[in-house]
Amino acid sequence: MVKIQNFMEDVVLEKVKEVFSDEEAKSKKNFCTCSQCYLDVSCFVLNRIQPVYMLSGRGLAHMQSHYQEKLQQQADLVSLIREGIDHVDQAKRPHFSHNREGEESLPEGFFYNFPQITGRLFNSVNFEPVCGVTVSLLFEGEAVAMVDSNWQNPYTIVINTAGIFSFWPYPLAAKSSSLKSSYEFELQVEKTGFQTLRHYFELVVESREGFLNLSGGDKIFTIKDLYLNPQ
Repeated sequence: MVKIQNFMEDVVLEKVKEVFSDEEAKSKKNFCTCSQCYLDVSCFVLNRIQPVYMLSGRGLAHMQSHYQEKLQQQADLVSLIREGIDHVDQAKRPHFSHNREGEESLPEGFFYNFPQITGRLFNSVNFEPVCGVTVSLLFEGEAVAMVDSNWQNPYTIVINTAGIFSFWPYPLAAKSSSLKSSYEFELQVEKTGFQTLRHYFELVVESREGFLNLSGGDKIFTIKDLYLNPQ
């Protein structure tokens, strides 16, 4: 299956890593360089630049060559990263420790890396998106662990997200790479005045070396629209 890749994801992640590494080498740091701030700054930049999509290895080689010739783009990217650092530094996530020394390193080995799971929930009577509803992702009757505290399970749909819910399950260890395994998940929704909704779906995941794609660009698994029925 052909996979589409946004070339700029790798460029931005590498450049932000470079800026953060330079900052960590200083005797006195001017901004937080924890993994959460690294991801927040990367997202800030990626949301403000034009994506560059490609399909093949030859396309990647061409884009790398083309991009390296544009030194001004490099300077513009660093400037945008600095803007992102200022923005993130003024609005740090309160539930994250931001303690670089206390961070655990990513596990090593082979893993089943799950895609991000997303979908939409509607009222079957008026077909409007629901809000204030809690959606749970279960596996074998238990709540599925998420990759970190930025992803909640159960997930509460808020009014400004148009009925959208999302999850990112924590990877599971594998014995080697290229092993395929299937997992049956359950989405459960309970709301007063409506029937309990249970939706089952299966994911077939292939193991690989390395824990988690931090950019989240590997896959997004989209569930068909779901509807809550009144009692």
